[in-house]
Amino acid sequence: MVRSLIRLSHVDPGSNPSNLLAVQLTLPMQNYQGPQILSAYQRMFADLESLPGVTAVTGSSYAPFQEDRNVSTATIYGQPLLIENRDIWPNYFEAVGGRLIEGRSFTEKETSDGARVIIINKSMARRFWPNESAINKRVDHVNSYGTVIGVTDDVRQLGLGVTPPPMYYNPMSEDSTFTVLIRTSQNPLNIAPAVRGRIRSIDENIAINWIQPMEELVRRSFAEERYRTLLITTFALIAVFLALIGLYGVMSRYVVYRNRELGIRLAIGAQPRRVLALILYKGLILSAAGISIGGFGALGVTGILSKYLFGISPLDIWTYAGVALILSTVALVTVYAPARKASRIDPVQCLKAE
Repeated sequence: MVRSLIRLSHVDPGSNPSNLLAVQLTLPMQNYQGPQILSAYQRMFADLESLPGVTAVTGSSYAPFQEDRNVSTATIYGQPLLIENRDIWPNYFEAVGGRLIEGRSFTEKETSDGARVIIINKSMARRFWPNESAINKRVDHVNSYGTVIGVTDDVRQLGLGVTPPPMYYNPMSEDSTFTVLIRTSQNPLNIAPAVRGRIRSIDENIAINWIQPMEELVRRSFAEERYRTLLITTFALIAVFLALIGLYGVMSRYVVYRNRELGIRLAIGAQPRRVLALILYKGLILSAAGISIGGFGALGVTGILSKYLFGISPLDIWTYAGVALILSTVALVTVYAPARKASRIDPVQCLKAE
């Protein structure tokens, strides 16, 4: 579980969430209708770009890692399919750190006049046009269509652990609710108050639904995995601690039980280090038995664990070997105290007690 979480946290999101601030807004419908919405976007983006520390401003119907989804019916080769899509501003990929791998992005004119063009992600290009270029291919929508003008690398929109599905991007639509993405040269939280103030100065009726650094949205996307791993790890550490207490108690009692024998061994010339090794060996045998039983028990729950893992097999041999090595080492340290006590038994005192 820990290795799975580490791998998940190092997944390439397909964008650069550092120094990126996401702000979801809702324009008051009584003040903005139709083309006025796109004009308001344009004025707002230009105004926000003038803030100190802001290097780029763009917009999207939904930010990456936002919980909301937008799925529409698209027809390709006569087959109707439900495909994820987003509405974006022309400089979207440059601002969020995405990568166009073929073709071009939208222009301001294509956004304002509702041109029938789309950009698709790599997953969509591979699925429908695996052995040819997707540029100039047609995707039919309801009562409309879109011509592919660009292919972008996959951006993980739905979470780090979710394989990017086929997705296409439209020029920004006349939707009153959208997300502003602000690229900064500093900690995005430092400019959050200035962003709020500037939006209020533009129109105090604009609703700011939420404002979050993109890195926080990324962390939230696998918060459940972090909590699950923390919970399981906590219980695992408690179990190990209890097992080591038990092992220490058993070995201490074992030494007391063999006091007379160990005293005789030392009295007739046995080296203390041989007695030490004898007790350590006994402790390691017990530990090896417990680790073996635990290993087989772990194999029995792999079916339950598999759905919670990312990028690692529930039968990963290196994990099992690593855990066995760690447990053996900790057990050896635990057994060392009673073993050392056994090697220092005074034969005279021991025999007198008998």
